[in-house]
Amino acid sequence: MFHEKSINDDLIDHRVTGNYGYGRPKDLAGIEDNNGWNIINSNADLPDQTQPCHVEYKAAILLCVYHHGFGNRFTCVSGNQVIFDVDAWRPIVSPPKRIY
Repeated sequence: MFHEKSINDDLIDHRVTGNYGYGRPKDLAGIEDNNGWNIINSNADLPDQTQPCHVEYKAAILLCVYHHGFGNRFTCVSGNQVIFDVDAWRPIVSPPKRIY
């Protein structure tokens, strides 16, 4: 028999859609957009402009600059090292301006 006390609110994200409520594990948060990461399977998955971004390379996350038009090539900000075969990239989003 199911008892409401068996649900751990620290682990479940409760949501309401229309007239229905449901829950899912909080570990799945960000699964809709892969937490903003873009997987690189082809050149079509690369950024469409030169921009700074975070990259995933050999299980590390590095701060790099992508140079549009040079294929899968990113330049690391620290050390000016050029790396290829990056697995994923994520744009650096500027924080919103403060309110006061």
